[in-house]
Amino acid sequence: MLSVSILFFGLFISSTIHAQTTAAPGAADAVPHFAVATIKPTDPKAGQTFQWSSGPDGFSTVGVSLHLLLLQAFNIEEERLLGEPASITSKRYDIDAKVDSSDIAKLDSLSTAQRGQMLAFLLEDRFNLKFHHETRTLPVYALAIAKGGSKLATSKLSPPGTWENGSWTSSYGPGRVDAQRSSIEFLIKVLSSSVGHHIIDKTGLSGTYDFKLRWTPDTASEVRQAPAGWNASDDIAPSLFTALKEQLGLKLEPQKAPVDVIVIDHIESPSPN
Repeated sequence: MLSVSILFFGLFISSTIHAQTTAAPGAADAVPHFAVATIKPTDPKAGQTFQWSSGPDGFSTVGVSLHLLLLQAFNIEEERLLGEPASITSKRYDIDAKVDSSDIAKLDSLSTAQRGQMLAFLLEDRFNLKFHHETRTLPVYALAIAKGGSKLATSKLSPPGTWENGSWTSSYGPGRVDAQRSSIEFLIKVLSSSVGHHIIDKTGLSGTYDFKLRWTPDTASEVRQAPAGWNASDDIAPSLFTALKEQLGLKLEPQKAPVDVIVIDHIESPSPN
């Protein structure tokens, strides 16, 4: 099953600033490294389901592929990850990674992109990851306001403190999302995962909103994320494109645009624990 706590690393937003990219001075210093990380191949008897959960001092996985780890590290859609050797990236791992006790408070204040950067550091250290950026023209979607106007309700919640991932509270899975005090950025992250393409925000909406969205998943990427035992016939809902218009007053328009992609130059089986 796919744990909602995968939001520990974010869901397909712009690429992480990383040591191999141009970063602001001192940016890397703000991101702690995992002090301890146990990585072992998943038992073949475990089946095809997987788990990913986070805690105050790190994260753990069961049966997660290296391919998914890379997607989460760079916060990108599948089409923006190139050059993976299938013999390596299809392998699945059980991971238990924790920061030093002195970094727990810092971990709590990190942004989604910074948490992804931590995972990228781990992949560099243990999987000998090397990569570079390129710009490619790819199919994308533009998220815009549909005819009749937006149906998003401005949130009246005023929670204390900071909020992460573009949403104060959220729950989502194949064919559904429930969100409170959520930004358009958060909605785009969920939609990008569903349609498998990068999405450009052309709504002009900058507030926070409460909304529910229900649709019938019809893409391979969503079906792969479905919990064990899930069946599309269990839910009666329109397609994602129709649901967006009817329920939120938004639309997805296909386009082509220059997009930053990650090209894997080298990656290998993890070093011993």
